[in-house]
Amino acid sequence: MWAGIAIALATAETWTALEAIQTAISSRYVSTRAMLNSMHQHLVVRKRIAAAANTSSRAGRIPAGIGGNFRRFGGG
Repeated sequence: MWAGIAIALATAETWTALEAIQTAISSRYVSTRAMLNSMHQHLVVRKRIAAAANTSSRAGRIPAGIGGNFRRFGGG
C-alpha cells in the first residue's frame, strides 16, 4: 500500500514538474514571440520613418541644391 502511495506521489510530482516545465516553455515561447514581434514592428516603423525622411529631405534638397550650390550646376 505504501509503495502504491509513493508511486502515486512520485507520478504526481513528475506530472506537476512536467506541467511546470511545459508552462515555462510555452510562456517563454510566447514572450520570445512577442519580443520578436515588437522588434519587427520597431524595425518596420524605423524603416517607414527613414523612407519618409529620405523622400522629404530629397524633395527639400532639390531647390537647396539649385539655389545653394548653383556653381555645381554650371551657374555663377
